[in-house]
Amino acid sequence: MEARYQLANIELADGNLQSALEFLQRAIKLEPNDSRLHFALSRVYRRLGRDSDADTEMAAYQKLKSGGASGCTK
Repeated sequence: MEARYQLANIELADGNLQSALEFLQRAIKLEPNDSRLHFALSRVYRRLGRDSDADTEMAAYQKLKSGGASGCTK
């Protein structure tokens, strides 16, 4: 999961939004309670112009950061 997260950040920095999106979607399937993934995914969605999806992911990030779900909340 960590590798996919790092690769997604590299792809995002390089402007490869679709590739970043795919890495993050796979990582979230493996670790759905990792808040970092939801934050990163919200950034990708925002850059893709998918504001509603970005808002959903930001809400998931905030919930996980505040302890609203058990599991990995890095």
